[in-house]
Amino acid sequence: MNQLIERYIYDVTRRLPEKDREEVGRELAASIMDMLPEEAGEQHIIEGLTQLGDPRLMAEEYRAKPRYLISPARFDDYLLVLKIVVVIVAVVFACLGVFSAIFDQRGFSFSILMEFVIRGSFLGAVQAAMWVTLTFVIIDHTRFGKKRSWTVANLPEKPVAKKSAISRSDTVGEVIATVFFTALFIVMIIRHEWLFALVSDAEIINPFDDVALYRVIPYLVIVSVLSLGVAALKLYYARWTVPLFIVNTVYNVIWVGIAIHILSWPDLINPAFRHFLVEHMNAFGTWLAREGQEGRFQNGFAILMIAIASLDTLTATVNTWKGRKGAATA
Repeated sequence: MNQLIERYIYDVTRRLPEKDREEVGRELAASIMDMLPEEAGEQHIIEGLTQLGDPRLMAEEYRAKPRYLISPARFDDYLLVLKIVVVIVAVVFACLGVFSAIFDQRGFSFSILMEFVIRGSFLGAVQAAMWVTLTFVIIDHTRFGKKRSWTVANLPEKPVAKKSAISRSDTVGEVIATVFFTALFIVMIIRHEWLFALVSDAEIINPFDDVALYRVIPYLVIVSVLSLGVAALKLYYARWTVPLFIVNTVYNVIWVGIAIHILSWPDLINPAFRHFLVEHMNAFGTWLAREGQEGRFQNGFAILMIAIASLDTLTATVNTWKGRKGAATA
């Protein structure tokens, strides 16, 4: 089948429920072939597809349940913009909530932090949804919504390999987690509000040394910025490519190297925490207190991080290879 015809059918069926796509695709392909001459050239195909019109409107004709809150021709674009804007605004408002919690007059605590973050995210998402919807309604009912002329040049490229595709929702989730937990950990370090602590008698013991944790902050920011850069490339490419694979591999090498460097600091573990282990966890504490054992314990964490990065790189390698193989056979 001609590539233009395949792209047109894809552009129509991708807007329909998944259970209907195969049947509609076959029906539409048959209709297109019937309207073309037996030995149709490229120009005949272009004229035939142009005559059929915009795939968005064609998809609406096949849709069993029409949707008219936003006009059918713009509804898919509306949903796409809505998802992206709502997530971005919610993340921004959540970050603002973190900084608001830091300077709250009641003092900083984990419960206050969660209150500001959840409330900010919810209000931001609601406002974003309202303004996106209002914008599309205005576009539909003003001269800005004037019907555009459609040509074959507007057809999108057909995806090469589905297995090499990168889920945008998963990538957005990565961005949210990166921004939130980076801000959270930095605030916890600065405010001495520890997520991981042990209580011995009336004393709260942090497993990590305060001075060492302050030195972690720049490394944490660097890794987070690099992670957001990789996520931005994932959103841009939406599938595994060689450039994205290279960037992702370099990122894995950098963050593992930083993690191993931090684990090698001799002052990373709080001396009070070592003392607590020796006193209250007899077997493990005694083992850890032996010369060289603490280094082995830290090496275990380093090996675990290397394994995680290696697994991610291996997965990216397989997906990239599948994408290139699909492109070669297309």
